[in-house]
Amino acid sequence: DSICERMLTRVATSAGPNVQAFHALAKEYSLKSFAYEGGVDMQQYAVGYDAKYAAQYDPRMGQAVEGYLDHYYAGGGDAMFYFVLTCKYSKFGYWGLTEDIDDLAAPKYQAAVRVSEMLNAKK
Repeated sequence: DSICERMLTRVATSAGPNVQAFHALAKEYSLKSFAYEGGVDMQQYAVGYDAKYAAQYDPRMGQAVEGYLDHYYAGGGDAMFYFVLTCKYSKFGYWGLTEDIDDLAAPKYQAAVRVSEMLNAKK
């Protein structure tokens, strides 16, 4: 619970002054604003492996990813290159939207799909 709550709190401020300044600078020069290797990361939390692993499959983690991407695009971002689509969780972290390419029901993956669909609907 504490991991998910911290992620949701952190995501609420993910489009802070540095991100906004980056988007504004790109706009000033008529450039697109891209982010490379974006995504949420839990490695900074000093909790055990089991808690981090379980958090990846909590629906709130999907809410965190959705909020993160929503803030990025609402703040002026043009494209977000998420760090990795899929990867296995290890002691070094877990950055994928899903742990298995055949598991498209993972909360983080579903969140990215929802944001993508919303962006496409606006076109």
